[in-house]
Amino acid sequence: MMKPLPGAPPEVRIARREAKAMLAAGGWRPDPELSKVIGLECFQSDRGQAMILMPGKRSGANLCEDRAALLRYSLAERARPPEHMLEGLFPCGESFPAEISKLIDQLAVDTGIARSDLDGTEESLLRVERAFSRRGGRRAFLTPERFPEVVAYTGEVLRQYIGGGTWKMELAYGQWEPWIVGADGSRYPVFILAHDGLEQRRVGAILGMLQGELVGEFLVRSSARRDNSN
Repeated sequence: MMKPLPGAPPEVRIARREAKAMLAAGGWRPDPELSKVIGLECFQSDRGQAMILMPGKRSGANLCEDRAALLRYSLAERARPPEHMLEGLFPCGESFPAEISKLIDQLAVDTGIARSDLDGTEESLLRVERAFSRRGGRRAFLTPERFPEVVAYTGEVLRQYIGGGTWKMELAYGQWEPWIVGADGSRYPVFILAHDGLEQRRVGAILGMLQGELVGEFLVRSSARRDNSN
């Protein structure tokens, strides 16, 4: 996720009931320009304020005292070039597959798990996830130093689970992405599984992401087979 630009005008969250009351009292009108830029329902007041209604009936609204500054900031945010989710997090390049063994060796050190116990099984991945809490927490492994280790091991567990497969590096937006490609051509975004799994706070999230990806791929293939048979 891209870090927000500095200099955002301050916004205050207010309850939805309060926002509705302010709109009903008058002095506010729909703001199609700001709505188009932000992508949410916006209003502007005669005093130059901006109100952004947040989605959901109970989520309230954001109130900004300087509508013009908010518009300038929002336009600048939209004009930014796309940034890869791995930007600054995955410094490895095209040679990453050749470094897998060394990275897993380091994962054993960083988690305190014996290298021989990192045998590529689902149970061992769960053991790795349990170790995160003892080694600074899950987010401590969302760093350029440690994240590649988690990607490497997640991919090796996935490869063992599917009975083979190869690592493939692909370049996107100037960033190398590590993928697993199965013998049948199925593609697995192992970097997303590791990243999103680490962002969740529960133990077993990475394993759950991996299993969910495999189930989803199985359902897609099953559906394709059914379509081809009709």
